[in-house]
Amino acid sequence: MDLLVEASRQEMIQRAAEDQGQVLVRGLASQFGVSMVTIRKDLSDLERRGVLRRVHGGAVRTDIHDEGSFAYRLGQASGAKGDIARRAARLVRDGDTVCLDSSTTCYFLAQEILDRRELVVVTNSLATATLLLDHSSATVYLAGGILRRSSRATLISSSSRAALSGVVSKGFFSCNAITPDAGLSEVSLDEAESKRALVANCVQVYALVDSSKFTGLTFQPWLAPDRLSGLLTDEGATEEQLAPWREMGIPIDRRDVHRGDGAVAS
Repeated sequence: MDLLVEASRQEMIQRAAEDQGQVLVRGLASQFGVSMVTIRKDLSDLERRGVLRRVHGGAVRTDIHDEGSFAYRLGQASGAKGDIARRAARLVRDGDTVCLDSSTTCYFLAQEILDRRELVVVTNSLATATLLLDHSSATVYLAGGILRRSSRATLISSSSRAALSGVVSKGFFSCNAITPDAGLSEVSLDEAESKRALVANCVQVYALVDSSKFTGLTFQPWLAPDRLSGLLTDEGATEEQLAPWREMGIPIDRRDVHRGDGAVAS
């Protein structure tokens, strides 16, 4: 719980720096009711992510933007993400080779498939790889690259893409935003390029997107709509938002609040 509180506070500090240009240690300590030592630690953590720069008495924003820390995102829409993950898990069979991206939704999916036998998982998520390594019998391939602090995932370099030449039967991905025109997109160009490298080897590609992603900001598109084999979301997604995807013939699995199950349409 303390980790989630810290992650939420750091997210608000980052947003304040982006909006105001600068934040002060004394003011933040008063605002959040914590010590200045705690705030200085928060600023140091955010500086390591590159999203702000420490100055005397506070910090200033940088030109770098990211999707928020993994710990912060893990607590956002967790109910919807968990439900989407449970339904996505029905698509994973014993002996499958699957790809899970660095999203928290795919981390929830990994929790749902720990009992699968002879499973092979390709991922660039350090958290997902560790979970599977510690609690399942799956063979885990961690895609190589520099570790990114915010997502706790590797940035897949051009030199490591050759290792991803095998065929993956099913890939599961989430995103910062999803639109009928741009497809799936990210805030970070590095994150988008890493996901593009992963998805290139997937035969089937499934988007696991909670309803907030339909109103997200599109920055770095990385997957065209026509590559999707299916879209899984929650009841917060409106028919107006889903209609263009239905028109493209993409199967949609949206939790039906009355049945408590997925409703698949094509």
